[in-house]
Amino acid sequence: MTADTQSADTLNPGEAALDVHERQELKNPGYEIFVAALSVLSILNLVLIYLVQDPALEYVLKFMNAMLSGVLFLDFCLRLWTAESRSRYFFRQFGWADLLASLPLMQLKVLRAFRLVRVYRLLKEYGVRNIRRAVLDERAGSALLGLVLLAFLVLEFGSLWMLKIESAAPDANISSASDAIWYTIVTISTVGYGDQYPVTNQGRVLGSLVIILGVGIFGTLTGYLANAFLAPRKRRRVAGEAAAAVAAPIDVRFVASVSVVTSDPAADRRLLVDSLGLPLHAAKGAAAGGYLFSESLAGTKHFGVWPLAEAAQACFGTLGWPDTHPAPQASIEFEVDDVTAAAQRLVDLGYTLLHPARTEPWEQVVARLQSADGVLIGVCFTPWLHEG
Repeated sequence: MTADTQSADTLNPGEAALDVHERQELKNPGYEIFVAALSVLSILNLVLIYLVQDPALEYVLKFMNAMLSGVLFLDFCLRLWTAESRSRYFFRQFGWADLLASLPLMQLKVLRAFRLVRVYRLLKEYGVRNIRRAVLDERAGSALLGLVLLAFLVLEFGSLWMLKIESAAPDANISSASDAIWYTIVTISTVGYGDQYPVTNQGRVLGSLVIILGVGIFGTLTGYLANAFLAPRKRRRVAGEAAAAVAAPIDVRFVASVSVVTSDPAADRRLLVDSLGLPLHAAKGAAAGGYLFSESLAGTKHFGVWPLAEAAQACFGTLGWPDTHPAPQASIEFEVDDVTAAAQRLVDLGYTLLHPARTEPWEQVVARLQSADGVLIGVCFTPWLHEG
C-alpha cells in the first residue's frame, strides 16, 4: 500500500478529517504550533518597532527579527521540499507569502498572517483531542520545540527588559543593546563570562530568572540529545518486536456468529422465517421486531438477523447509523481467547475500532470494527459457546 492509496483504516481520526492535500501540507501538530507561535512573535515585533521610540530597544527587536527570519526561511524550505506539488504549495497554499515573510524586512512579516490562518483552519479540522494526542505521542519532539520557543522569548524579552532596567543606572554595566543581548545569551547558556552583569536589584532578579530558565532549557536539551543517541537501538528493538507481532496472526478459535444486518426487519423476517422456514426467535423478554437468532441451525453456531438501529446502538450508542461509516449489511464475529489483546493487535496493525473490548448485557465480550466494504467484524469471547 503506497502513501497515495493509504486506507482510512490506517489514519488517526484527525488525519481522516483532512483531504489528501491537507494531510500532506499539515506537518506534526507540535511543529505547526511552534511555527505559528514564531509567526505571532514576528508580527508582534513589527508592532513593537513602531511603538518603541528607543533606538537601543529597536536594535534588539531588529536582531530578533533577523533570527526569526532565518528560522522562517528554513520552514519555507522544508515545506517546499516536502510538498507533493511544489507549485500547488507555492501558489495555492500561500508558499509565496511564507517566502516573502521569511525575508529580513519587518514590513513583510505581516504576511505571516496567511500561514496563521491556514494553520488555524487545518488544526481546527484536525481537532483539539487529536492535537493533544499527537503532541503527547511525540512528547520529546514537542518538548524540544517548546524549549526552543521559550529560548527565543527569554532572549528577546530578557534583553529588552534588562536593557530597560539597567541603562538608566548611573554605574550601569549593561548600557547598550549589544550588551543586553550578549548578557542574555551567555546567561541562558549558563556560561556566564562575567564581563556584563546587572547592578540594580531589579536587574539581578531578572538575571536570576534567566539563569534558572537557562539551566532548564539546556538541561532538557542535553537529555534530549542523549535520548536521540540511545533511541536508534531502542527503535530497532521495538521494530523487531512489532515485526514479530505482525508476523504472528490473531489466534481465531472459530466463527462465533454470522448475522444479517437489516434496515427492514419485517421484510427480512418474512424472507428468512416465513419463506425459508429458518428457526429464528427473539431472546426471552425481548421487544417485538428486534434481534432474531438461532443456535440450532446446522452449519453455524449462531445465526442472527440484526436490525440496523440496534447495530448502531451497539457500535456508536446512537439510534441511527452515522453517515461517516458505510451502513453494514452483515456482521461476522470471530471467537478468540483474549478479546482485549486481539483488539490491541488490530489497532497496532493500523485498524480503527468502532469500540474497544467491552462486556455486552448478554455477557459476551466483544470489540468491533468495519471492513473496507462495510461488513461489521467482531472479535469476541462468548461464554456459553464454551460450555459442555
